Amino acid sequence: MTYGRLLEKRKNGIYYFRQVYEANGKQVSKRFSLRTTDIKVARFLALQFKARIEMIDYKNIKKFNIEYDERGNIKSVTANEGEDSRNLVEFMTMQELHKAEAHKRDLEKLRMQQELLDKDVAARRQQEYLNSPEGQEKAALYERLQNKLKPKGEAQIDQLTPLKESYINELTTTENTKYKYSSFISKFIEYCTRHAVYELGSVDRKLIYSYLLYLRKEEGKSDNTIKNIFGTLSTFFNHLIQVGETTASNPFVGHKLNVEESEREPFTNDDLQKIFSCEELQKNQKLLFICLLLLTSGARPNEICQLWTDDIVVGEAITTIRITENEGRNQSLKTKSSDRVIYLNSLLERFGFLEYLNLRGLGMLFDLKKPAKKTYSTFISEDFTKILRSLRIEKKTMYCFRHTAINRMKQHKVIQAINEDLVGHEGKGTNATIYSQQYAPEILKEETEKILQYKDVPFFKDADEALD
Repeated sequence: MTYGRLLEKRKNGIYYFRQVYEANGKQVSKRFSLRTTDIKVARFLALQFKARIEMIDYKNIKKFNIEYDERGNIKSVTANEGEDSRNLVEFMTMQELHKAEAHKRDLEKLRMQQELLDKDVAARRQQEYLNSPEGQEKAALYERLQNKLKPKGEAQIDQLTPLKESYINELTTTENTKYKYSSFISKFIEYCTRHAVYELGSVDRKLIYSYLLYLRKEEGKSDNTIKNIFGTLSTFFNHLIQVGETTASNPFVGHKLNVEESEREPFTNDDLQKIFSCEELQKNQKLLFICLLLLTSGARPNEICQLWTDDIVVGEAITTIRITENEGRNQSLKTKSSDRVIYLNSLLERFGFLEYLNLRGLGMLFDLKKPAKKTYSTFISEDFTKILRSLRIEKKTMYCFRHTAINRMKQHKVIQAINEDLVGHEGKGTNATIYSQQYAPEILKEETEKILQYKDVPFFKDADEALD
């Protein structure tokens, strides 16, 4: 009795593997005992043998031999030829790997079944505990704690408003600066509210980056402006960390901004030649003197624009300028180190500044209007910017006079402390800020006056020669 081409069953019930092939025009067969009476086992063994034989050489089935162990199981199948032997070894290796992977999958399946069983047991035990009096008591306590810690909607974000107000009140800066800082913080609080952020813990880098994109795309802010806004918000967040309102790291630092440095660039000599030889500037005496004062002192625009006539003290050897804070006069300073007395460069005297001063009574030196929450330099700076653009000097502003003076002193190797004392920069280090006094105006004049007369600019060289 045969089963296809591979199996043959003898009268004793034993199955044989049977292979038929053709040799010299004759049909030849070879068979051997599989030593089993189970049809399923016989089929499985027959398929294995067929696969192994075909890996060797299905046309020459005499090349393989079969060995059995003492229990009657097939021990090995071997091939006599070298190439056939290598093919057989490769097949046997792959088969063993397959068995190992199957065993590994079985173990993983058992592990997962055990995990599910353990979870089921743990869940039943937890439920039994929660149903007990002790468990119900602890569950009630947990719920009460959660209710206390739960965000409270707008009331939670509203905590930032009083925190902002106390922070702003503690600042030792001008009212204009306080107003600007308060505005930056208030707008950020509004943004948080619109995005359902109700607690400080949710103010993370992802939120701050979305705010950065909002300022760019929706409000059209430049990265320079965003840098100023983020600087204020970063300082405020550091304050919240210091007073214990949050333990989160500052999310406002480390953002990549394409900050243009043009506003920090000094004017070139060509720029200065265009500016001071401009007819529109020469006709505007007030603006001309402001520009000359800025160019020769490195002061901030508002420091010059808010001067009163008695801040200029004319002496026999030196004329000084007092830059100070006076709330009654609406005079403000950016920092404590900004309070200083400097000299008036004689270049101003050559352009008739002292005659202008003598015609003024006690009061503001330049009679400039101060818009609400702004500075005295606001309007005059806008007028000057229009002149710059008409001269095709792009992106620079009145503030560049300050950087021009600072850079010029640096290039002429003026020592840093003198440079800082003249322009009102705070020196670095404990010695500079605590143990030393500012240089006297006479020393500042001696070290910097000639440098800041810009005789390498044709306009000032020609003016100096004409006056001489």
